[in-house]
Amino acid sequence: MTDLPDGLLRYRLQNPRQVVTLEQLMEHWFQVDIRVHLTSGVEAVSNQDPSVADRLRGALGRALMEVASAEAVSGRPCPWDPACTLDVLWGDMGTVRRGVQVPKPFVIRVLPAPGGGTDICLSLFGQATDWAEAVADGLIRALRGGVSLDGGPRRPYDPQARCVQPVDAGPLWDALRPVDAGSTGADALMLLFETPLATRQGEDLTIDCRALLTGLSRRAEGMARWHDSHLAVEGQALADAASVLSVQTSHLRPRHWRRPPNRQRTHDIPLGGFVGPYLLSGPVWAIDHITPLLVLGQAFGAGSHTALGLGRYRLAPL
Repeated sequence: MTDLPDGLLRYRLQNPRQVVTLEQLMEHWFQVDIRVHLTSGVEAVSNQDPSVADRLRGALGRALMEVASAEAVSGRPCPWDPACTLDVLWGDMGTVRRGVQVPKPFVIRVLPAPGGGTDICLSLFGQATDWAEAVADGLIRALRGGVSLDGGPRRPYDPQARCVQPVDAGPLWDALRPVDAGSTGADALMLLFETPLATRQGEDLTIDCRALLTGLSRRAEGMARWHDSHLAVEGQALADAASVLSVQTSHLRPRHWRRPPNRQRTHDIPLGGFVGPYLLSGPVWAIDHITPLLVLGQAFGAGSHTALGLGRYRLAPL
């Protein structure tokens, strides 16, 4: 047991040991991917249905509650040392600063498997990777215990494969890092959104460039805490870059779906977002400034509900 009132993990998240830039954060970014492969019983599962990851998240939460502390189940900090997995993934870890929460340290994605079937990929970030085996076991128990992947009654799924694998994020940055002096030399970048981007201004969906970049920056700040770091954010420089960029979104397509009920609410709620190409163009200096943020954002997504796999995109210079 620890003498810290809210536990060692929360203490470390609130008291990071170093200050880093985005580039430095990327250099020591640590991520573990848990992959589970389903080959049978997935005929009704649409890899394009954003609600599938949400249902998986709910099933995983139920499985982790079975082996969690009473405090974590009730939404309070877990007193165990180390903390139970439910608290790590679902607990309130406080704020980085006013208006910026420490985010959930995971993303769930449902992907078509190369040889057929479906891969469920749960990515854990930073310090949360210490709980990777427990999360993997919880995911298997969730699937075998029954989950409604297609919106119908819960049914058990039998995974055919499971792997827990560290991910080296370095190549993501190296692919866009220039050999000479720090400029990509590009005056345009395309973000291809594979799952819906749901960026909001107030209650309204928006595809505004500044809102997109600000949301990514805040999420990067939160994710830095999971890497025992405080991210030094150049807010004005980001705003200056956003102000000179042009956005081409004419090929984005709207998507609408309903979020299923959970233990906090008994009804589903309508959600919406956009998929497709999002083109940013402008001066080379502005593209250079936002490139590290956009490269890193591929790991955790843009907009809201990213833990459910929303806002997943691929980035490419044009």
